[in-house]
Amino acid sequence: MNKVKIQICVGTWSYVMGGAQLMNLQEELPENIKDKVEIKGTVSIPGCEDGTTKKPPFASVNDRIIEEANIEKLIKEIEVELSK
Repeated sequence: MNKVKIQICVGTWSYVMGGAQLMNLQEELPENIKDKVEIKGTVSIPGCEDGTTKKPPFASVNDRIIEEANIEKLIKEIEVELSK
């Protein structure tokens, strides 16, 4: 099984709007999915630059952009990906 790939935007806009907390995602994951997820920070996620229509912080789950990301939302998205 391929790992679910998570990118967390640590660019200034996302970081100050809550992205800093997203970097704790690995510690917050349920034990049964920790080894099925690959997490990395990135300066910018393609497509998140438009500050007029999209809301930070941003993350991506298998290249799908998640706006207003938080730990709970990302865990739900990871579970959806793992159920496919």
